Amino acid sequence: MVFDQLLVVHQRKQGKPVASAFDALASGEHFPIETCLRRLLVAKGADSAITSAAAAPAAGVEFYRGIDAYDLLLRIASGLESEVPGESEIFGQFKQSWQAYRAKHPEAARRFDSLIRDLFEDVKEIRSRHLTGLGAATYGSLVRALLGAEADRATLLIGAGEMAAAILPYLSGRPLYIANRTPERAAALVARMRRQADRSDQIVLVDGDLDAELAAWRTATNVVVCVPPNRERDRARMQAWKDRDSQVGHLLHLGKLTPGDSIWSHLDRFATLADLFALQSANSERRRVQLRHARNACRERAQLRRLGGGSGVAHGWEDLSLFAHSA
Repeated sequence: MVFDQLLVVHQRKQGKPVASAFDALASGEHFPIETCLRRLLVAKGADSAITSAAAAPAAGVEFYRGIDAYDLLLRIASGLESEVPGESEIFGQFKQSWQAYRAKHPEAARRFDSLIRDLFEDVKEIRSRHLTGLGAATYGSLVRALLGAEADRATLLIGAGEMAAAILPYLSGRPLYIANRTPERAAALVARMRRQADRSDQIVLVDGDLDAELAAWRTATNVVVCVPPNRERDRARMQAWKDRDSQVGHLLHLGKLTPGDSIWSHLDRFATLADLFALQSANSERRRVQLRHARNACRERAQLRRLGGGSGVAHGWEDLSLFAHSA
C-alpha cells in the first residue's frame, strides 16, 4: 500500500450512537478494529465510498489520512489513547482483530500485510523505549518501591484496615506476617489474601497481643505499619526493631505523616506517608514525561514510515505468525 493512500475511519463509542454512519462504510475490503472505546476501519484512500464520506463526514465519525492516520493507529495501539494511558492490553486487541480479519478475508488482508507488520514493529519499539515500567501510583506499588531490593524478604504488616488491604497484594516478602489488635479483622484479611494470591504460602497470622507482635518485629526484615501512632506500643516496637539480628530492611510507618521528633526520626531506613507522597509526585512527573515522549515518537515514526524508514526492532516468532499465509 502507498503510505499516502492510507485512510482510517474512527468512531468513538461514547456519546450519541452513530453506528449506521460507520457501518455503511464497513466492507470486507477494509480492516476493522474494535476496542472497548472505539471502532476503526483501515482502508485505501482511493476507496470511493470512504472518500465521499470523508468529504462530508457524519457527526461522530472522523477520517484520517497518510501520516495522521498512521500516527492515530500508533497512538491507539500503544495504549496512549486509552482511559489508562500506556496500558498494554489494547495491543493484544489489535492483534486479535488482525487474526480474525485475515481468517475471514485472506485475499483482502494481503493488501495490508506490510502496513500492519510495520505498525506492530513500531508499537513494540515505542513501548520498549518509552513506556517500560509505566505503572499506576497506588499505595501498594509505592510501598513496594520504597522497600526496594528487600521487597521479597520477610515482611510484617501491622493493621487490617483499608490501607493495609490496599498494600497487602504488593507485599511479596515471605514469610509474610500480619498483625492486628483485633484478630478477627486480621484473619479476614488473611483469608481474602489466600483466595486472591498466587503465592499464599507462608502467610502467618500473628496473635493480637503485643508480645506476639514484637516477636514478629524481631524476625521480619521489613515492617509496614498501617495503624495510628501509639506511644506505649511504639516504644516497645522500637526496642524490638533494635533487637533484630538483621541490619537491613525498611520500616514504613504509614500512620504518621512525617517523622517529626518521634522516637523513629533517627532511623536511616524509616519512611512515612510524606515519603510515599513525594515518591508519587516524582512518579507522576516521570509518567507525564514518558507519555509525552511516546506520543512524539508516534509522530516521528509515522513521518519516517512515509519516507520508507524502518524500525530496527525485529519481530518475534509470535508476531511473525500473524502474517504467515497458508499456501
